[in-house]
Amino acid sequence: MINKELIRLKTIYYLLLGSQIFIFTITLIIHQKAGILLTNYNINNDIFINILPIIGLTYLPLAFYVYSKKCKKGKELENIEHKLRIYKSASLTKYILFKVPGILSLFAYFLSSQEQYSYIFIVAFIVLLFNKPSKERFVKDMKLSINQRATILIKN
Repeated sequence: MINKELIRLKTIYYLLLGSQIFIFTITLIIHQKAGILLTNYNINNDIFINILPIIGLTYLPLAFYVYSKKCKKGKELENIEHKLRIYKSASLTKYILFKVPGILSLFAYFLSSQEQYSYIFIVAFIVLLFNKPSKERFVKDMKLSINQRATILIKN
């Protein structure tokens, strides 16, 4: 059961990665095709230019904070299935919070034609890329007992 749940979590993770790549590709294609139209809609608002990257990048540490808080609650439980549910919930929350800066930055890039927003997307994507769910991460983050570790790492 644990192996199936981790496979489901990995599937959702890969779908989120794929959707990020898809949205980035579509944004670039639309921007290249309609670039002449969008340059007339130039946004020179300092609040938009300066605040949006800050808002977008604050979601990255926020995601790690929320993840660690949820995992801390799961460490107190004894049942491995409950720990797995909390790990899945924490991981999904973290992945969604990683997606927010990417979507915001692509929207800003689409409207303003400033490359700094595509760099924010790339940073958010790389952070998401290096946070792949795995059995080892589950064992480490949820501080499983020796018996629980053996159950997960050997049998599954």
